[in-house]
Amino acid sequence: MTGLNASGTIAGIASQHAVVWSANDGLQDLGTFGGPTSIVDGINDLGQVVGCADTGAGARNAFVGFSGSGIQDIDPDINDTSCAFAVSSNGNVTGQIGDGKGGSDTFIWSPLGGLQLTGLGNQVHPFSINDSGAITGYYQTPTGLNAFFWTVNGGLEDLGVGVGTSVNKFGQVLGDDLSGRPFLWTHAGGRHLVPQLVHGWSAVAINDAGQILVRASARSRVLTPAVKISLTSSANPSQVGQSVTFTANAASVQGAPPDGELIVFKVSNKVLAKVPLVAGSASVTTSTIKAGTHKVTAQYVGDVNYFASKSAPLNQIVNP
Repeated sequence: MTGLNASGTIAGIASQHAVVWSANDGLQDLGTFGGPTSIVDGINDLGQVVGCADTGAGARNAFVGFSGSGIQDIDPDINDTSCAFAVSSNGNVTGQIGDGKGGSDTFIWSPLGGLQLTGLGNQVHPFSINDSGAITGYYQTPTGLNAFFWTVNGGLEDLGVGVGTSVNKFGQVLGDDLSGRPFLWTHAGGRHLVPQLVHGWSAVAINDAGQILVRASARSRVLTPAVKISLTSSANPSQVGQSVTFTANAASVQGAPPDGELIVFKVSNKVLAKVPLVAGSASVTTSTIKAGTHKVTAQYVGDVNYFASKSAPLNQIVNP
């Protein structure tokens, strides 16, 4: 098995041919371009599969296809070797293609834009592409392999030693550092190693929620970014009747939770307000706190992707 999508469709190889299997349709042979073999490298949730297949002329060409409708040669005019390695959820494809002179280049392909060469040359190997056409993978340096992030407008960005294995729609990259430790790279936070508890595990994929899939032997784990809540007061100490604004900020290595998710503010364990997050921040203003010292907290309620999280208590002093 080389791929599995959200519908449970499996992509793989059987009898030297690319195949897909689903509960409704069973096993389907995707065929070749007239040659003996084909391989599949990826599948998306639309059921699109990508890989490469032998031609009758002895070449191997990249393909994209659907189960039940065969495979389409991404560029039938090129007779040199090519292969597609990854497909995004909206059908963007990346892979490598020969230049007819013994070299190769990374390509991107889309249903509307067709095939485009990146000019990255044969030192680059792509592994993943997102809906915006951003690519990650690795490239050869004089000292070894370095992970990269590439876009049409921004060019290639070196992510340091390792291999980029997956990129989500936000351009966040999951990779391996080549010493048995997965890493996460984001535009805002740079590169961070994932927790030591998964040392020796391989990086597999990152989804749009920032959840990370890692694998070791026959075991897999999903790691969820921890959301940290910080809480501040606009005036501490304050006076009875004075307006005080409490502000909670939610952040993780992946970024802030989605807008609209709730922060619950409590004063002395009583709910003060439930406020939706906007750009990772939520605030509430009150002038009703009585004299004394009160424990104030802010709790992120969590969702299907992120666990709930609470701030450290803030002791608000209200003078008479």
